[in-house]
Amino acid sequence: TRLVSDWSSDVCSSDLPEDPAAGVIDRFEDADIDILPVIDGENRYLGMVSLEEIFQAAQSTNAQGLLLTADLMRTDVTPLGPDDGLDRAMELFAESDLLALPVVDEAQGKRVVGVVKRHDVAGDYLRRLHEPKSAILTRAATALERKR
Repeated sequence: TRLVSDWSSDVCSSDLPEDPAAGVIDRFEDADIDILPVIDGENRYLGMVSLEEIFQAAQSTNAQGLLLTADLMRTDVTPLGPDDGLDRAMELFAESDLLALPVVDEAQGKRVVGVVKRHDVAGDYLRRLHEPKSAILTRAATALERKR
C-alpha cells in the first residue's frame, strides 16, 4: 500500500503570514506550483494559498500593495500526513477540490514536509481500481501476512 510520502515532492517555497501578497503572486508566476504553504517563524504549518486566491488577488491590482499573505491564506484545508494512505488522500482532495495539498508531519511539530499533486494520487487510484482481481487478492494476502 502506497503512502502520501511516496507521492510527496519537496516544498519549493513557503511564506510567512506577514509577507506581502505581491511576493506570493510572483512566486506563482515564476514556479510550477499549485499551492504555497504558509508557515510561522518556527516553520509550523498555518495554512496555504492556492491558485484561486492568487487569481482573485491579481484581479485587483490596486489592492495588491496592501494585501499580506495572511489575507490570501486558507486555514480551512486539512493537510495530508506523510503516513496517510491512498483512500485518505483521495478523500481530502475531494473535500478540498484543490490541485495540490500540503503534507504536514505532526510528529515534527506541524512542519511542512512536502506537497502532493492531485493528478499523482488520482493516477494511482485509477490503477488500483482497474487492476486485475488476482493482483487484489495477492495484495490482500500480503496485508494479512504482515498482520500476523
